[in-house]
Amino acid sequence: MAQYTGMILTKKGRDLQAKAEAGATLTFTKAKIGDGQLGQGQSLENLNDLISPQKTLAISSVQAESGGLCRIRTNITNQGITQGFYVREIGLFAQDPDLGEILYAIATAAAADYLPPEGGSTIVNNQFDIIVIVGNASSISATINPSGLVNQEQLTKLQGQVDSLAKTVVGSAVVTGLAFSVVGLTASYTTGTAYVSGVKFDVAAGSIQLNANQGQYIYLDTDGKVKGTTDQSAAQAKCLLWYFSTNATDVITSTDRRSVIDSTQFVKQTEVAANGANKIPRLDAQGKGVFSITGDASTVAGKTVGNAASNVPLSNGTLNTNLNADMVDGYHVGTGSNQIPTRDANGKLVADQLARLKITKSGKDANGKFTQVDYKRESDNTLFMRSVLSNPDANGNYQTDTWTYYKTDGTTVAETKVWTITYDADGDITSVA
Repeated sequence: MAQYTGMILTKKGRDLQAKAEAGATLTFTKAKIGDGQLGQGQSLENLNDLISPQKTLAISSVQAESGGLCRIRTNITNQGITQGFYVREIGLFAQDPDLGEILYAIATAAAADYLPPEGGSTIVNNQFDIIVIVGNASSISATINPSGLVNQEQLTKLQGQVDSLAKTVVGSAVVTGLAFSVVGLTASYTTGTAYVSGVKFDVAAGSIQLNANQGQYIYLDTDGKVKGTTDQSAAQAKCLLWYFSTNATDVITSTDRRSVIDSTQFVKQTEVAANGANKIPRLDAQGKGVFSITGDASTVAGKTVGNAASNVPLSNGTLNTNLNADMVDGYHVGTGSNQIPTRDANGKLVADQLARLKITKSGKDANGKFTQVDYKRESDNTLFMRSVLSNPDANGNYQTDTWTYYKTDGTTVAETKVWTITYDADGDITSVA
């Protein structure tokens, strides 16, 4: 068994430790092992690398512990070792924010172990923990190599996750076999595979003796054995297989109580994708997916796609007769405010705006006729329309009526309409065009 001195911080390691205690992140990057021995005049504190590095070790985990300690976990294997050596030195490397990667700490062996080459009769795969003092470092991390070997702790944790998943997804059920037949009071069962609370068992064919004059439940127990009980709930708590009711010599009732799972009910990961032919669609992080519905789908909610009445409309420029649309350009159809107006029973538009205009007359001539009429909006008193009479004949009858419409500001002209007025010999108006 190798015996090592405690890990000694190098000078650069101590400088990095001070930076970490001041707020910098202390990031461990890797470990190394070697077979070097300290020479005369050499100091461990001044080293920038191992004296004779032989193998680089990936970090599998880092854990801060009480007392200002930190546990860095790695694995020592002889994988890739072509020539064996004695492991006399172990170094821990870290990332300095100013200098880059440095040798942070080093330990040497008073009694070293031999690491044999790969391919021999000895296979080495040992979990190895390096414990260093990190003091009051506020943040500690490590560069974890995802291709590193899985240690026993990780395997145990993974096995627990697999068992939990199997228990949740599969539970207790029969995959294949375990069918029963009876002769007298002997029940025989076929070879089969079943799960009991997520644990899989491959069961060889066998038989079980039934009790006379009794109702009994046959089940697969957590030890992988086929057993019988009169307690239905106890059997259902394991993996219930069959029910038998017997008289003194034979089976009266035989009922298959297996819960058989079908492997086709499970979806392969390769069958699920964000897109692609013959794939089950996968949603993204926002719950959305890129889907295209094409091909032979001829109806949507029972309606045919097209441009005829009762069709789901197509956006292709073709008129869809009798399309019932809720809104047009963001407006409803009706008689209320901000609605598209409808005609009344007589086919007339109700001109509510004109009915609420204030009328002002001006420009009275010598004959007492007003030559200008202003129509102003009731809501804000802005000018809506102005009518101006002009071009009088010899009798003083005005032959031109100019209507000027204004925008909502009351000053910008929106439209102008000029009417020509015709009179008869009596001075009465006969047409306006």
